[in-house]
Amino acid sequence: MRNFIYTTLAALLLCCGQAFAQNVLLHYGQDLKEPWEAKYYFAPNDGEMPDPSWIEVDFDESQWDDIQGPLSNNDYRLSFKGSNWQAVYSTYWLRRHFIIDDLIQHNVMTIKIMHDDNCEAYLNGHLIYRGTGVVSSTISVDVTSTACPFLKEGDNVLAVRVTDDLGGESYIDFGLSSDIRRSLINGNFENSTGWTGSFYRGSYNNNNVAYNRSTNWSCQQSMFNLPEGLYELRANACGMDNSSNFNNAFAVKDEDLSTKLFINNFEKSIPSAFSEPSETDLYKGNSWQIEGGYVPNSENYTQNCFAADMYKANIHAYYTPDSHIQ
Repeated sequence: MRNFIYTTLAALLLCCGQAFAQNVLLHYGQDLKEPWEAKYYFAPNDGEMPDPSWIEVDFDESQWDDIQGPLSNNDYRLSFKGSNWQAVYSTYWLRRHFIIDDLIQHNVMTIKIMHDDNCEAYLNGHLIYRGTGVVSSTISVDVTSTACPFLKEGDNVLAVRVTDDLGGESYIDFGLSSDIRRSLINGNFENSTGWTGSFYRGSYNNNNVAYNRSTNWSCQQSMFNLPEGLYELRANACGMDNSSNFNNAFAVKDEDLSTKLFINNFEKSIPSAFSEPSETDLYKGNSWQIEGGYVPNSENYTQNCFAADMYKANIHAYYTPDSHIQ
């Protein structure tokens, strides 16, 4: 049996009314033009490194000195700096602390950063960012999947190492923020950001989908630290068995597809493409006529029916804080 399945997803919270909000956990120097405080260790690249536990929240940093960032060895790359970078071909190890009172307020996390040269960032001992070479302008990187599982109430530490390997310019500025978000990251699949799994991404006429010609595939993302409540996964999705042969596909059009939508252990079958024929041929000839309407016979043109808000598939699940939405 040959299958093709194609999906595009979005999700929203039904029972809670909290608004989208941003929490600045560690401010970015270029934003406020104000210095930030850190504990630091400095050494030439061939010098003695700190203990490997320097990334852990409970590391004894009492022997480290205080420093104000951002750091730079010139006055033009960063629009604001707190301290001078001491010497070329050297490394800084930096630790900045912040307090979390309520994890529910922090389910999406972003690191803002600019560095020269190589840089790594660890949240409570876990790698959340690695940048190779020079990042000469500010970037914001979504670190939800790598950071949120390790965020905790109370004291947290963001530990950053930045190395000047090439000489010349040397600088570092970084900040960390979190959001309250009730929808999936990049629900429209304009790229794969936020999604994991074994799927392909298609685009036609400025519309996007995730798809695969198999029942053995996945397209998923996780959300963390959400309030307890009822959640809805709202999707435009359809599929078809035996897509290479109309008669075979039509014969099983009323059977549930093996590919499903999931929220944790709750599931719902994706609709058959035969379940909602379009009144006009949205598929540029890549369609079969049925019951006076048109059904797509290729995943390449299903973006058009999704753009018309066809093939709706919703699933609900009640979430408790001892699990996470996936």
